[in-house]
This record gives sequence, C-alpha cells and structure tokens, in this order.
Amino acid sequence: RGTSTANAKKIADALTGTEYTDVSGEPGMAYTYWVKASNAAGESAFSTGSVTGTRLLSAPTGVVASDGTFTDKTTVTWKGAPGATHYRVARAESQTGTKTELGSWQTVVSYSDANGTAGKRYWYFVKAAMSGSGANASAYGAGDEG
Repeated sequence: RGTSTANAKKIADALTGTEYTDVSGEPGMAYTYWVKASNAAGESAFSTGSVTGTRLLSAPTGVVASDGTFTDKTTVTWKGAPGATHYRVARAESQTGTKTELGSWQTVVSYSDANGTAGKRYWYFVKAAMSGSGANASAYGAGDEG
C-alpha cells in the first residue's frame, strides 16, 4: 500500500488466496493497494490496476445514559474513539429499534437530550467521525438505555 508504486510498502507476504484484509492501517486514512504475484520463477510487476480503501474508525465505547437522574433531560457520555474528532448521538425506542440522530456532529464526549418524552426510556448510541461533516464515520457502538 502507499500513494504510488514508488513508495508502496509490502504489508503481506506468501498469501495463497485472492483476498486480503488490512487491519494495520490507520483508522480513517485512505490507502491505495497494488498486488504482486510470485512463484518459484520470481515476482511479477505491480498489478496495473489499484484499489483505494479506508479503514473505518472504531465506534466509541463506554456509552452511559443517565437513568432518571434528571427530570428535564437524559445525559449521554462516552469514551472518545482513537483518531476521532467528532461524535453523533442517536436515540431509539429499543435496543434494536430504528435510530434517530440527535443534534449535529460535535467535538465533546457528552450530549444532553431534552426532547424525549418524560418518563419514557430510550436507548442511546454514538458513532465517531474525523470531521464535522461525518467523514469516515464509524458504525454505532453498543448503546445504553436511559
């Protein structure tokens, strides 16, 4: 992988299949990949085609929703994800229900939801991104009921 074949770095050796999953790349970083084939006679040139891929950010962990602590809101907190600069909170009526995104992308690791129905319990989920526009967003992590 690299930005050109001139600076490509070998990241795997002696593969026998036609697929490879790169787990060593920086989350959110776009990489270009080329392939070389080899056998007892030697090694080929780089493949003429390339593919670009990006490893997604990890989802935030440690999501905690306040459980009846406040009468006017539910506060959600979480641990930041490596490489992330922005976060977005979603709410659902059950752990597997449809998620509705709340607010916009934000840089802090807490959110106050004052728009839920009083007395109703919701599940809260958080995803991470590399910008305020949601670039390279993670999946939602494990949620918490609050």
